[in-house]
Amino acid sequence: CMGNVPAPANVTATDNCDGSIKPVFVEVDDGKTCPKLITRTWTASDACGNQVSCSQKITVHDTTDPVLSGCPDDNNYQCYKDVPAPAVVTATDNCDGSLAVTFVEKQSNPGSSCDNTITRTWTAVDACGNDAICAQTIYVNDDTDPTITCPDDMKIDCAATPEFGEPTAEDNCDPDPEIIIVSTITLPGTTPGSYTTTRTWKAVDECGNESVECDQVITVECPDEFCSFTQGWYGNYGGKFNGETTYAMIKRLLSAPFGSLVVGINGRSLTIPYAAAHCLLGRLPAGGTPTSLPNIGNDSLDPVWCVNFSVNQLPLNSQGRWVNSLLAQTVTLSLNVRYDTDLPGFELAETFCTQAALAGIDGLFGTEDDVVNPLASIQHFSILSSVLTALDDLGYDRTVEGLLMLANLALGTP
Repeated sequence: CMGNVPAPANVTATDNCDGSIKPVFVEVDDGKTCPKLITRTWTASDACGNQVSCSQKITVHDTTDPVLSGCPDDNNYQCYKDVPAPAVVTATDNCDGSLAVTFVEKQSNPGSSCDNTITRTWTAVDACGNDAICAQTIYVNDDTDPTITCPDDMKIDCAATPEFGEPTAEDNCDPDPEIIIVSTITLPGTTPGSYTTTRTWKAVDECGNESVECDQVITVECPDEFCSFTQGWYGNYGGKFNGETTYAMIKRLLSAPFGSLVVGINGRSLTIPYAAAHCLLGRLPAGGTPTSLPNIGNDSLDPVWCVNFSVNQLPLNSQGRWVNSLLAQTVTLSLNVRYDTDLPGFELAETFCTQAALAGIDGLFGTEDDVVNPLASIQHFSILSSVLTALDDLGYDRTVEGLLMLANLALGTP
């Protein structure tokens, strides 16, 4: 180091004649840096011009490397986000003091948590080209599987459409692991019309790690089975169910313990007595616009002519059917709640479903219930929300019984 070069020596000279003489000192360097050659020359001359010289050559050559401080150890991480910022490395040199440190970072898979090798290098070089290097190797590889949470299993009515929920997934590194549908499988249930549909998912993070699979099972259940018939059935001369003809069924439903059927409300109603059972075979099924009963008072069907006794006759079409669909549907619903006494308690929703039954023993009169035909298509029906609201406003239950009360009220209200 130049700082270690000593000051010029104190050289003296003596002469036989002049005694002590002060030498002339000259110092010259070669202009180079490493190595640098310094030549020091002392020359003494007496009064007669006699001279004597001596010289010293000093070579200055720094071969000592700088020293780095703060170099970190190698390390391993699961997630790139956990990799710390580069360490602060400092350098000192025997000749130059503090040196600037050059930092270089290279990544095999830049910015990724997936099989990414990060090499960090710190280098310091002194004026003579002596250098010091330290390196840190960081291996980043996420091999931890994500976790997935599926929606809870659920049960819905057969009238509803299964709608799967959305799973959530978490991962130690990936903030948004991909959720993949593995399968959706639908299987028939243990009861007619019911089924289960199962959707299975898994989560995959950006490094390809996969979660265990999870699933959501939606069980589609049909409500309790009730037996009912359409107005077309009640107007079918040749109809037969479980050995009973349509006519016999209507007579039974108009006899004890039920008695005559009354639709509408007091003051504007129509009574269908047992003796007029055959009249329904000719008046049903009806079509036309639903409307209230005409101003017939509390009237009844004439068993002979199958018209009401009042002069205000109920309108008929060219086939002799009623043209008031509200009247026909109310009569039909009234007969159905008599046929299946559990039907009035059936709770109504905006949608519900029906399915045809297999021919077999009627549960009301045999030892077994009718069996729903699992091969028959499930039909979905809707009830207007305004109808359900009307039930609420009137204080009626949202049941078939409440619906029948509302129908009778509509028939009897002008």
